[in-house]
Amino acid sequence: MVTHRASFLVLWVALVVACKPGPGSSCEKGEARCLDRQRQIVCQEGIYIETPCRGPLGCAQDVEGTSCDISKNRPGDPCSLEEQGSAACQDGKTMITCRAGKYVALACGGPNGCEREGNRALCDRSVAALGDDCDNDGIKACSRDSRQVLTCRDGQMATLLECRGDRGCLSVGSKLDCDLSIAAEGDPCEQKLEGHVGCTPDRDAMVTCHQGRFVLEEKCKAGRACVTEGSSSSCAKR
Repeated sequence: MVTHRASFLVLWVALVVACKPGPGSSCEKGEARCLDRQRQIVCQEGIYIETPCRGPLGCAQDVEGTSCDISKNRPGDPCSLEEQGSAACQDGKTMITCRAGKYVALACGGPNGCEREGNRALCDRSVAALGDDCDNDGIKACSRDSRQVLTCRDGQMATLLECRGDRGCLSVGSKLDCDLSIAAEGDPCEQKLEGHVGCTPDRDAMVTCHQGRFVLEEKCKAGRACVTEGSSSSCAKR
């Protein structure tokens, strides 16, 4: 009897272990479980995958479900496609977020940095550096020296506009203002700026936005210089 009871217990334990879900097990959308203090399995297209929870709170389970602290996760760590957009502040200037199955770190260079609001991480990206990683093509930011408008292209911040005027690049609410009263020949410009006229840096000529670049509009005659009043530029007496 003892032998049979021992065999039954071994079989029962084996069945319990075999039934415990792990990476590769089938799952329902939204399901997640802790593997240990710093790892979880989370559902992705009907199959559990393993993802890290490197933050100080680690992985925890309670009656409300599974929570995973990703605040110390590293760029390149895996995440479920179903977690797209989940994010946490790593510090006051960096946010870690899930994009296309991998965690990426985004610089929050704006004055508000990275802040937590309820269960959300808010990243102020109104200011960025050339070459910063980005996750949304077309978003715009002022450069740190306020002399350029940058935009996200193929995952990195690139130059969109040169803001050579005195006001430079300013973030006003959710919009950016670039002072294009001064522009050099060859400077880039957007299609919506077609026909915009500015002065060259030496004030000797006017340039206009044409097909994506500033081109020479008119050289000022001797004794005249290019000046800007309001939104218009012209050659006037020095």
